[in-house]
Amino acid sequence: MSYIDLFPKVPEWSHRRLSSFLSDSNPASYQLLDVREPTEFEKYHLPGAQSFPLAKLQEGSTIIDSKKPTILYCRNGLRSHAAAQILIRRGFQKVCLLKGGVQNWPGWLTTFSDSRVNELFTMLNTAEDHALFAWQLEENTRRLYRAINETVENSQLKVLFAKLAGDESNHKATIKAIWEGLSRRAAPTAFPHAIETFREHDFLEGGMVLTDALNWIKSFSTVDLLDFIISLEINAYDHYLTLQRLATDENSGRLFELVSDEELRHVKLLVRSCEEFQSSLE
Repeated sequence: MSYIDLFPKVPEWSHRRLSSFLSDSNPASYQLLDVREPTEFEKYHLPGAQSFPLAKLQEGSTIIDSKKPTILYCRNGLRSHAAAQILIRRGFQKVCLLKGGVQNWPGWLTTFSDSRVNELFTMLNTAEDHALFAWQLEENTRRLYRAINETVENSQLKVLFAKLAGDESNHKATIKAIWEGLSRRAAPTAFPHAIETFREHDFLEGGMVLTDALNWIKSFSTVDLLDFIISLEINAYDHYLTLQRLATDENSGRLFELVSDEELRHVKLLVRSCEEFQSSLE
């Protein structure tokens, strides 16, 4: 018997069940709490997770909603059991945890954290400006994929990165349409550069800088390159989920929700494409 057996039972979800749930559910409908320490969270975490160390939960934070389903995880499941007891005592009725913790998680993880892009988003005043900034993020990522397409020699890789660049162009078109809906006017011919509040920048989705990424990947093997691209897109998805959660403006929140949905779709396609490419090499 372990000390866990001394406490009321808490529903435990398998890695497969949680992975399926996160992939299919609206992030606004639940709370995913990482109860490890902040330094652990920064190294890696599940996309869309909030950092809530055990000590912070014990302080009785009111940021989390007792009425929403709440999913807890830690490294091996021990801290999340303790966290669950805290929330149950506070009246949370829909609490579950990741069985065995995140240490053997087989799915997507956010593997680097950069707050600069989030900070820049918070400096903007309107949802329309948020859309312009997001458009530039997509454009810079398209430029990255186009540059990789032009430098790799493998014909299959060229096709893959041409497709990825095309996907980013589609994302830009989606954001442009969102901007038109928010501003209630047609986009100018020179969108978005003709718009007074447009601020050009060199950031990629997820917070990296385009020039840094181009220099960094020069020595990558094919496997490392694909792993990096998947990580970049997963971080972008996590980034927009975080912005959606932090948004104080309803229109901005809706924008980030729509873009995060696009990113999730893109991640799924990207993972499938990379798996197909790697299988072709075997």
